[in-house]
Amino acid sequence: MQPQAFLAVHLRALAAIGIVGHYVGHKTKPNSVSPTGISMALTDVAIRALKAQPTKQKFTDSAGLQIWVLPTETKVWRYADRFNGTQKSLALGQYPIIGLSEARKRRDEAKAQLGNGIDPARHKQRQKASKAVSEVNTFSVLATELLAKKQREGKASATIGKREWLYGLAKDGIGDMPIASITAPDILAVLQAAERKGLLETARRMRSAIGEVFRYAIATRRATNDPTFALRGALAKPQVKHRAALTEHSVYVFPAVGNPRHPMSDR
Repeated sequence: MQPQAFLAVHLRALAAIGIVGHYVGHKTKPNSVSPTGISMALTDVAIRALKAQPTKQKFTDSAGLQIWVLPTETKVWRYADRFNGTQKSLALGQYPIIGLSEARKRRDEAKAQLGNGIDPARHKQRQKASKAVSEVNTFSVLATELLAKKQREGKASATIGKREWLYGLAKDGIGDMPIASITAPDILAVLQAAERKGLLETARRMRSAIGEVFRYAIATRRATNDPTFALRGALAKPQVKHRAALTEHSVYVFPAVGNPRHPMSDR
């Protein structure tokens, strides 16, 4: 067998199992194309074998996906492509937290965004900013704002006190949740907790108070819908105790004052 053919056979074997390194004096990399024209894409075995060097190293998988090996031994995924004529590099996560298959999936998503005229880096930044705002705008924050608004409007202290009490009951279950992420089942769980204690009327009033907070959040552009609407009919109705109606025969008429039969008259 000729030396070139012999080398080709062994390089194919090495590529198949993901082994990289030195072979017959030729340094091969997992992203390289061998002298025989064989593409050596990344594999998990090859990635684990990569060692840190004094300077940053870049290894390409395919379609713009890269893994960077930093001098600190950290391995990070990057997606390199061009957007509006400008070279872009998008961070996709750290290996091995993000495996090879997941990195390829994220690369494909970023590539699709580019195809739709969306800058993946800017899109990711907007998502982070939106998440940060969402995490700040919890139910507790909105409920506190609404109470302050009612106080500025001069609502009666009794009204403020009742609302504060009802909001406090709701905060135990959904207070720390971003209001835009709260769903009808989340609220129902809070209301049913009150029902299990026999507080049926309180549960109904809590639903109304929670809905008020959501309508305030919608008005201030921090929520898009009120989940309490979906809970109509979901709560148990308090039983109404019917009492006998008063009639002219069942009403006792006290005698006039001074009449010996009047209870306040001197005897």
